[in-house]
Amino acid sequence: MNAGDHIVTVREGGTIHARTLIIATGVRYRRLDVQNLERFEPTSVYYAATMFEAQMCERDPIVVVGGGNSAGQAALFLARHAACVRLLVREDALSRNMPRYLAAENERHPPGSRSC
Repeated sequence: MNAGDHIVTVREGGTIHARTLIIATGVRYRRLDVQNLERFEPTSVYYAATMFEAQMCERDPIVVVGGGNSAGQAALFLARHAACVRLLVREDALSRNMPRYLAAENERHPPGSRSC
């Protein structure tokens, strides 16, 4: 074992030594109650905002639906790659469900500030 390695103890009592540890606990997303949404999921509805989605949408206008941390981060990230991004929230203030620092960043650099 090297300095800086991590030791993970598994349920059965064994150990795993690793230099890098990625904890992927999964995610639970909520689907929008939109008629025929499943028709568009294979081609233009995404539940993540990674470089893959950014590349798939780089010339398209994007709408990010949600008012929480993930939506705020996704809008700012995608705004660096897409033609334009709009953040659609139900609340009257971003800081209601989004951390204040992230709401302030979205308000300072509104994703939809480029003409959509």
